[in-house]
Amino acid sequence: MKELKPRNAFHAVLLSAHIPGLGQMYNGELLFGALLVVCFSFGLAGLYGFGVLHGLSGVIWGLALVTAFYVYQMVDAWLGARKRFEYYPKKYNHWIYYTIYSLGFLAVCTVLLLPVISLAASLNLYKIPSNSMSPTLESGDVILVDEHAFEKYPPQRWDCMVFNNPKKPGRVMVKRVIGLPGEKLEIRFRNLVIDGKKEPDGFGSYTEPMPTDKKGLKKENFGPLNIPYGKFFVLGDNRSHSRDSRHFGLVDESDVIGKPILVVYSWDMSRVMIPIE
Repeated sequence: MKELKPRNAFHAVLLSAHIPGLGQMYNGELLFGALLVVCFSFGLAGLYGFGVLHGLSGVIWGLALVTAFYVYQMVDAWLGARKRFEYYPKKYNHWIYYTIYSLGFLAVCTVLLLPVISLAASLNLYKIPSNSMSPTLESGDVILVDEHAFEKYPPQRWDCMVFNNPKKPGRVMVKRVIGLPGEKLEIRFRNLVIDGKKEPDGFGSYTEPMPTDKKGLKKENFGPLNIPYGKFFVLGDNRSHSRDSRHFGLVDESDVIGKPILVVYSWDMSRVMIPIE
């Protein structure tokens, strides 16, 4: 005859904290524990599949959902154990089965979390030192940069881009991509002209007349310039106060670091967690 072994609520919570559903298995609810694992696994896959986990805001939402799930199943394990004053252990109430269950869960999660781990590994933080990209980015902003973004697709016009200064290797800058490889670019009285056609510019702003002396910024006309393949022409959004391709030349694709995706800190709290366009 099997020995009566009441369930310990503290043990149930610890097991659930270790592996979702393991506390339920300990309480004799193997099917419900397995259901929790299936829901958790499909939840992770669904979140990533629908793009919720792309970018830091998605990761935060994903972590919030995972935390809520963990709390729910831990509370359920606690309540389930407290109800089982008279419990006869089942065949699977053995450390060997607990180990098999845990290893299976970890294997499934590893496969499902590989894309998320890859995303996290590609993210890095940078601090904005000046207002050359104002109002998009302000001095003191801390931004999140996806350093693998341009491996998926090449930089497009109007993308913000982080790169190494062509004239000062090791100095990281952020500007907006204006001219693409193979194009003929010109600036005529502050107007952008690409391949002979005026290009509407919804990001650039001039706050004052630009100086024309050699020590200051270049004049308001630039080019024409033929952009070779593998090169990009970049400008700061704050055109009057930005040192960019008008000064240090074109950016080589080998100097591109990544794409800013989110403002994670700013002196202006209303700007925190806003996507970067």
